[in-house]
Amino acid sequence: MDMPLISVIVPVYKTRRYLRQCVDSIRSQSYVNLEILLVDDGCPEGSGVLCDELAQEDPRIRVIHKENGGQSSARNAGLDAMQGEYVGFVDSDDWIEPEMYETLYQRMLKENAQVSCCGIARMAEDREESLFNPQKEQEFTMTTQEAMAELPYNYRITSSPCDKLYRRELFDGLRMQEGMIYEDAQLQPYLLARAQRITYTGRPLYRYRLSQGSTIRGDFALRHFDCYKASMDRLAFYEKNFPQQLPYARMGHLETCLNLLYFSRGRREWDGYRKQLKGDLGSLTPETAALLSKKLRLKLAAARVGLPVYYLLMWVNGLTKKH
Repeated sequence: MDMPLISVIVPVYKTRRYLRQCVDSIRSQSYVNLEILLVDDGCPEGSGVLCDELAQEDPRIRVIHKENGGQSSARNAGLDAMQGEYVGFVDSDDWIEPEMYETLYQRMLKENAQVSCCGIARMAEDREESLFNPQKEQEFTMTTQEAMAELPYNYRITSSPCDKLYRRELFDGLRMQEGMIYEDAQLQPYLLARAQRITYTGRPLYRYRLSQGSTIRGDFALRHFDCYKASMDRLAFYEKNFPQQLPYARMGHLETCLNLLYFSRGRREWDGYRKQLKGDLGSLTPETAALLSKKLRLKLAAARVGLPVYYLLMWVNGLTKKH
């Protein structure tokens, strides 16, 4: 059977502790025709050396050494160097199940799709803590319009590139915005808009480690306002290209604002940004209101009363722990 080359791009920065497990999970894939691109993003703690050692163990591994530029810069370096017909991404502190790429590729062939997605398991070290989608047996294929309505939920069709396999041509002329930390959320609508069909399996084949070392999992800081910027870019993209799905994008934007309001609590440097975030909660079209879940309605109502009320609600009900 013809097995086209799949390029797997792994940005590496300060993850030496987890890197071998990550790379071994890619090397162990049942789909063997892989190009594994380890992008050493100026690692200061020896991860770059380990990348070179791993490359000596497997001829499918190529190492790209570059100056530190952030995760988006590292992913772009991999995209520029890749040779495969298909491309996937794995973060270097995560790992994947042995059948992930074979499953995604076979679904892509069967459904004539340009993007293939799978479920994600959140892992506390090596223990499964929760699933993005508990319905592991779900399988479906969507049109572009359907996927653009699904994306703002960030539930099954997520903003992450790591639970997906893409046709390489979707990235032609597109790269991740360097210097921002939510570059995947910013770029994902542009990629899905180019795909005629997007297929999905709920099987949790991607293992997402809940650690503190990666770009968006550590301390909350001003740079996380990039999430708001990515959401605003998404709104503009939907308004121009997918006006029928704009209420879904507005719903996702409301949730982004609410999450940022909660996680920035107690941080004085966020005072100005919080005014902007709260201002965005003031307008709610009937089309968007009809899409809100009971939980999101409750959060929105509390935030409109006052941030102390909202913070208390979030703490009492643990609403930040589940999607």
